[in-house]
Amino acid sequence: MIVFSCNIVSEDKSFIKLSKGEGIHAAFYNSNGSKIAMATTSGRLLLCNNDLKVLNSIQAHNQVVNSSFFSLNDLLIITGGDDKKIKSWDADDLSPVKTYPFNINSHTTILGNHTMVGCGEGGKVVIYNQDNGDTATLNLGSTAFHVFYNRPDTSVLVSAGDAGYEINLHQRKVTRKYTNNNGQVFCIMPDQTNTKVVTACSDSVVRVFDSQTQQLLYQSKKLDGSVYVACYNYHNNTIAASTASGSIYFFDVELINIKQQIKAFNGCINTIHYHPSDSFLVVGSLDKNFGGAKIYSVHNAKEIKNLFAN
Repeated sequence: MIVFSCNIVSEDKSFIKLSKGEGIHAAFYNSNGSKIAMATTSGRLLLCNNDLKVLNSIQAHNQVVNSSFFSLNDLLIITGGDDKKIKSWDADDLSPVKTYPFNINSHTTILGNHTMVGCGEGGKVVIYNQDNGDTATLNLGSTAFHVFYNRPDTSVLVSAGDAGYEINLHQRKVTRKYTNNNGQVFCIMPDQTNTKVVTACSDSVVRVFDSQTQQLLYQSKKLDGSVYVACYNYHNNTIAASTASGSIYFFDVELINIKQQIKAFNGCINTIHYHPSDSFLVVGSLDKNFGGAKIYSVHNAKEIKNLFAN
């Protein structure tokens, strides 16, 4: 039995904080919620415990680090940077493991058991076979901001331009397209049953589609800014969304009722991620003046931990 807690015991060796002007571009829990991988605008990869104490730090890229996902087995962290490199790191000590053999300014990069997928500039999607090094590239035509497995090592969801796409990794082709957005789609995520997908769009609206028929099912009212992230919780009964104005909204799954709203930052919230217990939410802002990371209690919307510049 896994017991979830927000107070694990670990040795804080460095007391590392953020530097002035350093924001958080991405922050994600590992599968049991004990660690958080954070990508910063100064090119650093931070490994934190679930109290936002920095356990380790490395200069991972020469420019902004855009993503910092744990691999499916939690052994590695995969990063993509504005320096057009994709790299993987040991998830315990952040020692370098692999630099991938192609150049792409990857906005999001994910690592499965057999595949690595990155997406970014020019709508490029790179599919890399970990077993034999075979590489395939698709071009979706417009900047691709987000990729996420909906069926690990089998298919992914990608946001690019004004649409979301499902890509079959074996056939290496688009199999579904989710349209009815009026701006850049920044994020696309599946629900926990793979029957629906949710999109976050620059037109300040969250939308839910039937994953099989591609039909638009629900959409929110306009929020207080471009929506950068939208995702289901693990219990599949709430959709959280973050905006460019620093707000987080918690909706019912039909996007009708706002359960609660948090003003988390004064600047753009570029990343949110549920703890596997659904009790906590890690939130990151890349704003140069007001950026950083926070953890909120989902139950009472209270800030319980934060990580800011010295």
